[in-house]
Amino acid sequence: STLKVNTLEEATSGGATYFTAKAWLTYNASASSILGSGNMSSVTDNGVGIYTANFSNSLSDNTYSTQQTADGPVSVHHVHGYLSGGNASLGTYSSSAVQLAYFRDENSGNRADPVNSCLVVVR
Repeated sequence: STLKVNTLEEATSGGATYFTAKAWLTYNASASSILGSGNMSSVTDNGVGIYTANFSNSLSDNTYSTQQTADGPVSVHHVHGYLSGGNASLGTYSSSAVQLAYFRDENSGNRADPVNSCLVVVR
């Protein structure tokens, strides 16, 4: 069965509102394949360390939050993911897609492809 609600709140008076994930993604960058997802239609490889994750159903606007993790080949380097919408030379941060960038730990100026990448979008 399906449960449809507009807002989830704690039962206590003045309780907090719960915000749920609007999209999630587990992506294998080495194989260019989506391993699992919710509300994600595809991932575009835009070059070394840059990916655009496309929503299946657009969000109402671009005021969402993202959390991402990634791994890199340990014998070579580790990588950290960043939202790249604020960089004029990169960046899609819209209601229909979000661009992600991954940089090497040991030199933050060098982008690198992760093996696996995970993304959660909350609004």
